[in-house]
Amino acid sequence: MLIYIKWNSQDTKKITNEKIHSCPDIHKKLKILVLCVVLHLKIYYMFKYFLVLCCFYASAQQSLPIISATKSLHNALIQKDSMQLKELLHPELSYGHSNGWVETKQEVLNHILSNYLIYEHIVPDSMHCQVSKKFAIVRFQAVHEVVLQGKAIRLNLHVCQVWIKSHKRWKLLARQSTKIG
Repeated sequence: MLIYIKWNSQDTKKITNEKIHSCPDIHKKLKILVLCVVLHLKIYYMFKYFLVLCCFYASAQQSLPIISATKSLHNALIQKDSMQLKELLHPELSYGHSNGWVETKQEVLNHILSNYLIYEHIVPDSMHCQVSKKFAIVRFQAVHEVVLQGKAIRLNLHVCQVWIKSHKRWKLLARQSTKIG
């Protein structure tokens, strides 16, 4: 067996034209070296994969309460659940619609309960969350089927929500939507 690897002074592998003659001792050392390199690479990539998984897991764990709050908000809007809405909406709420209309917390509650604005369906397509200790940003696309002043409207929207943690609960501080297509 002929090997074409020679070590230079910096201990890096270089391919040369010099032939190192078959020698059991060299073969044994090279086999051990190759096994060590392979083992180190496997450990490195396994560790790297483990770190990536841990980061995704931690991010997912942080996102779960926000996703749950967003779904609860959608359900409360559809079911006109004023108690749930009062829990989920921050007192300083700015609730922006795709037509430029902006509501306060009290206006959202009044418009929902008076049937001025009726949410029939909210169907999210995708959701992305960024979470820190006290703030979270949720972006998603959704089809909204609403009735505004008796007129049925179907909207394909991109929504951005800003949530704030207040007394260990997430509350919607701001929401803005824009029409897609």
